[in-house]
Amino acid sequence: MSSNLVRTDKPLIAFVVFLLSGLSSNAQSNPFSWVSTRPIKAHGIEIDKLGNIYTFYDEKVDKLGSDGKPIKTDSFKKYGAIHSMDVSNPLKIMVYFEELLQIVFLDNELGVRGSPVELDFLGYPQTVAACLSYDNGIWLFDKSTFQLTRLDENLRETNSTSNLMQVIGSDINPLKLFESNRRLYLTDPDEGVFIFDFYGTFSRKIPVKGILSIDFFGRNVYFQTAEQLFVYDEEYGEMTAFELPIKNSTYLAVHKNKIYLLSQNDLHIFNVNL
Repeated sequence: MSSNLVRTDKPLIAFVVFLLSGLSSNAQSNPFSWVSTRPIKAHGIEIDKLGNIYTFYDEKVDKLGSDGKPIKTDSFKKYGAIHSMDVSNPLKIMVYFEELLQIVFLDNELGVRGSPVELDFLGYPQTVAACLSYDNGIWLFDKSTFQLTRLDENLRETNSTSNLMQVIGSDINPLKLFESNRRLYLTDPDEGVFIFDFYGTFSRKIPVKGILSIDFFGRNVYFQTAEQLFVYDEEYGEMTAFELPIKNSTYLAVHKNKIYLLSQNDLHIFNVNL
């Protein structure tokens, strides 16, 4: 994940042409082949680089194998409901509890590692999104300042943006924050995907509204709306859209040639040929 996103002219022009030409032509193809459907109740799903599946619902985390079979379950009631998980490091899983403004790290057996990170105590009282960063760091978005801040493994601030409302020119209500290939992605259902570089400098915006979920694998970023899957090639800045194979999916995860779509009571697994 290593190209320079500052080089925006051609990719941006191509993307504008893509929007103006409409999504229907790309949406006609069907790259999905059904693998299985398993009953499951969850708010979100994440997959680590080893193919392990993690689902979360309220304060509970379930770990499953790549085939969807249960491995481990644990509950974290004292921290409240889970807001998000980041499993990009399968040995140091990050769980964010927004209500108590705490980050808890888990090992690969879902055991708690160390003490929780108390964000209000550190001076980030309205953190609404958090994710892992390189070298055991953390990225945060604090709504009180509209700033992205990066902390190192010792919780010392290494990078901080200016007020993003002034930089981007609009309000931001993050759905998810994650780092991929030394880039930082922030999704907003009403605005689209904001892309930042390694240091938190704003690079570009993908103006697709109605985003429900986002994930990445290899050099591609995958995000979905209510009816479509978008595949964004980080290296070339190109994007393709497909009709989703099921309706009412609320969360997606991607690993190798498989896409996992979470609906209200089921986990649907498809092979994808892109």
